Amino acid sequence: MDEEGIIGCFGVLAILGALFYCFPIIMAVITFTIIIIGVWTVHSDSKDNRKKFLTDLQSEIPQKLRITKDEVIYDFGEKGESSWKYEDFRIFTSRGEFIVKIKDVDKKDIELEQVSDVDFMKESKQ
Repeated sequence: MDEEGIIGCFGVLAILGALFYCFPIIMAVITFTIIIIGVWTVHSDSKDNRKKFLTDLQSEIPQKLRITKDEVIYDFGEKGESSWKYEDFRIFTSRGEFIVKIKDVDKKDIELEQVSDVDFMKESKQ
């Protein structure tokens, strides 16, 4: 960083310091509001990314198992699709119950671990 940039940073900090000194309550409210908006933005962006990730997985999982999309029931757990965390979840298919283990979110790398071989499509129709 050059000398002018450093002076500019100190200038901004000096102005903010003066504003905090003169108007501490107003500046605290403004700072707190900016922090809340930043956290909310990151949180909602994460939820949107997770929802897109799970939507993409819902088209890839049947292809991996060589079954149709209608033969898969998804169980995303208590948090559901709108949660912002990436967690393993279960699927129930005509070929059995599987745990979907998420290895790498960026590469959409998953592992399907078969838990049982019960035909859940036959069970759900009865």
